Amino acid sequence: MDTLITTMAAALAFAQKHDPNRLVSLSQELEKINKALIQYKLPPLSEIGIDVPKLKGRSNFPTGYVLLLKRIYALQSLDLEITPAHQYSLKERQELYNKGKFRVAFNEITPQDQQLLAEVGKTHHSHLIMSLLNSAYYLPLEFTEIIPAPSCESKVLGSSHKLQQELLQIADAIGIFITDGTLLESEQERLATITRDTTDFGRESIAWFALFQATRVSLAFQTVLIVKPAFSV
Repeated sequence: MDTLITTMAAALAFAQKHDPNRLVSLSQELEKINKALIQYKLPPLSEIGIDVPKLKGRSNFPTGYVLLLKRIYALQSLDLEITPAHQYSLKERQELYNKGKFRVAFNEITPQDQQLLAEVGKTHHSHLIMSLLNSAYYLPLEFTEIIPAPSCESKVLGSSHKLQQELLQIADAIGIFITDGTLLESEQERLATITRDTTDFGRESIAWFALFQATRVSLAFQTVLIVKPAFSV
């Protein structure tokens, strides 16, 4: 099962052309987001449907990849050794299916790592880790604390600025090269061709690059970044 990445601008543009019902639900969701922003004394967002450019990087990837990326952030936050995540063999997957542990098999993350994420999620106000049970909305606004938004599908609101900063913070740990705070074109080319087996952190790198590119679009076009996991912990 996949995690899907899009923006409010792109979703509105598609709905305007193809799905009137979806257009209504997106407009209602934006109203809920703005209501939460006003409550926390932040400026409301004005979204229009536009076809935003697609940058290098995937718009979807297995849900487990983003959970493994969150695992890296959790290990780093606790000053624990950053090691490659366990990779389930076909036999292990079958055993998990037989035991009814479908999410563990799909997400490629161990129960121990699930517990680690849950613990860090409670003690660290991470915009990367914030959404473990729901979709995630990242807004093109700069704020530190995660904003509660119980009426929204995401339940909380994060900042695209903060997400990008956290991604940059863990880049070196998974072998991604940042030069003077910038992801150079040559590194983008390398990441665009990476597979899960290219490096020990191939799965994490795929998720990192997709999310990082998405934050760039969110900030450049001042649009909400939407991350929707099909399965989560």
